[in-house]
Amino acid sequence: TYKRKGAAALVAALYGAKGRPLDRLQLSERLPRGGRDGRDERVVDVYICAARKELGADIIATVWGGGYRLTDTGMARVSAILSTAGRPA
Repeated sequence: TYKRKGAAALVAALYGAKGRPLDRLQLSERLPRGGRDGRDERVVDVYICAARKELGADIIATVWGGGYRLTDTGMARVSAILSTAGRPA
């Protein structure tokens, strides 16, 4: 679904930041547009919620005044997912 793709893009952006916080604007610039002309920074909140629900509440930390970042647990969890993604089941 579109929400799942958006959450995956958001997690990928946070993973690429290697633990540094990204603000809503930086994250919204990395999200799929879905046919809309403008980007809504508040959609980031929806994708943050979806990612936390899918992967665990402890993977994304809110940095007050700074945005969001992957926690050490989040970095490890995403690394594990990526390392098994290419392997046959």
